[in-house]
Amino acid sequence: KSIDYIDMNIKQNLGILAQRISRSRNATRTFMMGLNPMPEKVNESSLIQKLVITPLCKMLSSETGANVSARKGVSPRIFWLLANGKKFAILSFPNPANGRAFIQYLNRKGQVCTGQIEIRDIQTIRDYIKEFTTTENNKDNGKE
Repeated sequence: KSIDYIDMNIKQNLGILAQRISRSRNATRTFMMGLNPMPEKVNESSLIQKLVITPLCKMLSSETGANVSARKGVSPRIFWLLANGKKFAILSFPNPANGRAFIQYLNRKGQVCTGQIEIRDIQTIRDYIKEFTTTENNKDNGKE
């Protein structure tokens, strides 16, 4: 049975991610102790993309009208978030097995302008995108 991740909230998606990664890490440990057969290798970065990044981008795109996308960052647990092709945040998963993700917002010059903030819902991200893209549009139209 397929689960439609797009309709879930971000905390549910992070919870599912944590369960999958914890299960995978546990299976690896029991294999190393000689208790179980070799488990299937789980690509944590791909799992993060499938369970959190892709649904998050779809939700944010539909709710803001901006084209929200993501790119892999400098490590497998870090992603750039883009609105209409311009980087606006860094999303990180220091330990995906604990179900927590953090965001740092970027200013229009692409510099980090906040500390790491734990993601609890998408409201603040949605509001930031609206402000970010509105200011960009105003600048493009000579209003800023």
